[in-house]
Amino acid sequence: MSGSELKADLWINEYITPWDIYTHGVTKILAHCQTQYQEMYIVETGAFGKGLVLDGKWQSCTVDEFIYHESLVHPPLIAHQTLKESLCWVVAKEQRSAKYCAGKALRK
Repeated sequence: MSGSELKADLWINEYITPWDIYTHGVTKILAHCQTQYQEMYIVETGAFGKGLVLDGKWQSCTVDEFIYHESLVHPPLIAHQTLKESLCWVVAKEQRSAKYCAGKALRK
């Protein structure tokens, strides 16, 4: 926007098509790692929170993470007409441990 103040220290440009570029402003690089398979960044942004960037491509961030996971989980749950039980693993961020829970939450 004209007249907007830029507050990012670094910009990630993701080239989508020959005519389209997505640009994300990064305020801090939290982690960087180069493996034999890919280059990974975990970054902090002003607008989208923490984000994961693999090989220069924006993967997910804290603001839109629910869109990604809901689109993975909901279609199979809807398609499976006779699902009676659910199984989930929850990772506790503060405790850094996994908790197991099994239930019949999907039963009518």
